Amino acid sequence: METLATIAPKIWRHAVDTFGTEERAMRWMRQPLAQLGERAPERVLVEDSGSDAVEAVLSRIDYGVY
Repeated sequence: METLATIAPKIWRHAVDTFGTEERAMRWMRQPLAQLGERAPERVLVEDSGSDAVEAVLSRIDYGVY
């Protein structure tokens, strides 16, 4: 399986910047979120090419609106 850094490099970098480490970013990527219909961001990116939805959640986290 391709890595998130390959599938969605911009989103992956944004997640690492938001959470500070690759480990924390990956933990978040695998956590189901209500904002994504109880699906994990990783799943949304792989199955739906839902980069806009994942990017929106990350931006809200960056601005403290989640």
